[in-house]
Amino acid sequence: MLLVAAFLALLLFAVFLQTPPGQSLWVAFRDGARSWPPWAFALFVGLAPLVGFPLSPCHVVAGGVYGFPTGTLVMVSGVALNIALSHLIAAGLLRAPLAALVARRGWPVPTLGEVG
Repeated sequence: MLLVAAFLALLLFAVFLQTPPGQSLWVAFRDGARSWPPWAFALFVGLAPLVGFPLSPCHVVAGGVYGFPTGTLVMVSGVALNIALSHLIAAGLLRAPLAALVARRGWPVPTLGEVG
């Protein structure tokens, strides 16, 4: 049910972007992103997925705003920052609650070096 709702929302958003208000919103967003330096856009790419913002639109905007070579470098830097921050959050803040949940449910947790 949630997957159907997400697909419907994505479809409605795609249709909205084809309307004049949607086009003006897209142009305003793109022009606003042009004023950002590449490091600020990479920082946005690194932090936005932590709160649930999808990265697919950022790929398009980075290529359109900075060009292919710089846009690729900005996106790779941002994704690397996101991976590092996500690991720190998962290892530091979420490890104990998730370990307690797994222990409470009785799920087996493989140890490092275990194969299978």
